[in-house]
Amino acid sequence: METLGGLSLLLLIPLTALVFAAVVVLSAVPLYFALRFLDLDGSFLKALGVNLAAGAVSFVAGLVLAFVGMLIPVIPQVISTFLPILILAAAVHYFYEIEIVPALIVSVIQYLLTLVIFVGAAVAVLIPLGVGGAMLGGFFSN
Repeated sequence: METLGGLSLLLLIPLTALVFAAVVVLSAVPLYFALRFLDLDGSFLKALGVNLAAGAVSFVAGLVLAFVGMLIPVIPQVISTFLPILILAAAVHYFYEIEIVPALIVSVIQYLLTLVIFVGAAVAVLIPLGVGGAMLGGFFSN
């Protein structure tokens, strides 16, 4: 059986599915708290469903932008920076039946919280490996 870094290639399939599920669940947490911050009612499962729906639409939009990016090199990269935020705002607007401006605020709060959580988690994993320390050392040196 073929191996990749000591792991069987067959183990990569469930491992990938497990990591995907963990990322979907963990990225729904900031959405839930952003909705609670604006005093919008909703359960965590509804936030998870909205996040999953917005993620699926963002994935398809990303594929389309990747194909367009082969023809037009710069514009899809600029669009792909803001499109997931707009897609999440549209999903929050649709599923929670709120105005688009509060939905956009929820979307921006969710993305900022997600960024802080995942950068913090990445640094927490990398620091014990020494890579995080080297990465942070570049920020604090002259």
